[in-house]
Amino acid sequence: MTRLHDYPDGQFRDALGTVIGRLSLVFAAVLLGSILTGLTATRSFGGLIVGVVGLPGISAASLFCGIGIFVLPLVLVFAIMFARSEWPLWLPVICTLLMWWNLHGTIRWTVYDSPSARQRQRLMDEIQEKLDGADRQNPRKP
Repeated sequence: MTRLHDYPDGQFRDALGTVIGRLSLVFAAVLLGSILTGLTATRSFGGLIVGVVGLPGISAASLFCGIGIFVLPLVLVFAIMFARSEWPLWLPVICTLLMWWNLHGTIRWTVYDSPSARQRQRLMDEIQEKLDGADRQNPRKP
C-alpha cells in the first residue's frame, strides 16, 4: 500500500513491484540495451532507429552470429526470477548490459567484420572508383 509520504514516486514503485511491472521493466531494459547497441555499433545516431526496429531480427541473428545462444536464455531466466523473487528494481541494468554486449557483437560482425562484409566493402569501393574515373573523363556541363 502506498504511504502518503511516498507521494512523488510511491505509486510508480508499487506499480513496478507487480509481476507485469517487473516484466515491463526487464523489457524496457532489453530495449534500452538494443538502442545503445544501435548507437555504438553503427557509430551514428541513425543507429538508434536500427536498435529499436531491428531488435527481433538482430536478436534472431545473434543466435547464429553472436553469443545470443547463451545471452537470450539467460535474460529469459533472469526475467522469470526477477518477477518471482522480488529482487531490487535496479537489477535489470544487467539485462541492458547483456543485450548491448550480445547485439553489439552481432551487428559489428554481420555488417563490418565478417568476410562477406569485407568483400561487399571492396566491391563498393571498386564501383565508387569506377564512377569517379568516369566523372573525371566526362565532366558534366551545367
